[in-house]
Amino acid sequence: MSEAKTILIIVPFFTLGGAETQALNVAVAFKKAGHKVLVLGFEKKNGILMEKLDALDLEYKLYSFDLSILSKGGFNKFIKIFKLAKFVRSLKVDYLFPFTYYPNLLISLIWRFTKAKKCFWNQRGLETLSVSRLETLAKSMGPDYIANSNVCAEFIAKRHSIDASSVAVIRNGVNTNNVKADSSWGDLAEQTKDKLVFSMVSNFYPEKKHVNMLQAWLKATRNAENKLLIFIGYSPQDIHLLRAKAMAFDLGINNVLFLASSDDIGNLLKLTDVGVLISESEGCPNSVLECMQHGLPVVASDIPAILEVFNNENPLLKHFNDIDGLANSIELCFNKEYRAELGAKNQTLVNARYGMNELSSNYLKLV
Repeated sequence: MSEAKTILIIVPFFTLGGAETQALNVAVAFKKAGHKVLVLGFEKKNGILMEKLDALDLEYKLYSFDLSILSKGGFNKFIKIFKLAKFVRSLKVDYLFPFTYYPNLLISLIWRFTKAKKCFWNQRGLETLSVSRLETLAKSMGPDYIANSNVCAEFIAKRHSIDASSVAVIRNGVNTNNVKADSSWGDLAEQTKDKLVFSMVSNFYPEKKHVNMLQAWLKATRNAENKLLIFIGYSPQDIHLLRAKAMAFDLGINNVLFLASSDDIGNLLKLTDVGVLISESEGCPNSVLECMQHGLPVVASDIPAILEVFNNENPLLKHFNDIDGLANSIELCFNKEYRAELGAKNQTLVNARYGMNELSSNYLKLV
């Protein structure tokens, strides 16, 4: 190995969504290679990522910064940005790896003042925000570019007017050792016994279409007691969770469970028969990859990022607003042999294309 470097990985919050899970995977890869790794977050939220980092003996720091000010006017935000630049400079890091849009924007803005050798704009989603003056300035600072899918690479190339070939595509990695020895789901295991379980592992963000899934679920199952839909995820803004719960109540859906975010998704998926992700926008959906790795069929949206994951070959993909189509996909999964066939194909595909070794080697090449 070359000389050990100091790596700073930046996440918006210490939650455990898909981007944070991949940030954790990257942190572990750099540490195993002998580099010094520090994870920086701007808000604690539910703190599950902190627990994961503690368990892996990875260092982290919480630096309080309200990311929402980046989309507002006023001079005060520049004072806060300058203070952050001084703080990052004091850490004496060599390479900066932000995850998600606002960390990309913020760290790309300041990296030239931190004495770091490189900063990587790490494209992991398809933002609908217009390109602000602040983002234009961040681009002018000359970060390198990486993306977790071809869809994201093409998106950021067009958005920043750069050559798509200059964006390194590093696919997400699926950790095959993500199942805890002691399951957190003892009571749930009893509750799901003899039931066909569909699970949507997704935080409650605006682009996630939990309400569409609820409508399709009712149409397909008609509240059948031997079928259960599980929603599990963190809700940064309660309104999105409350909206889904209100719809379930209004429609009289009684075969659905809402569970809080957990770091034991592996054992939950062992209780699951079918994975679900109904979403309007994705970069490279981690929850879909985890379902595939567990050998599950996946009912999901036919958006570009998900089509890329499945090589356009999953017959269960439908438009996120196609309630009838989604209901039909759900009904197809009532057949055990069909579930087994699709699940086996998914497991083979994800193991071939989204391995941790490939993720690790590709990130290590960057430093």
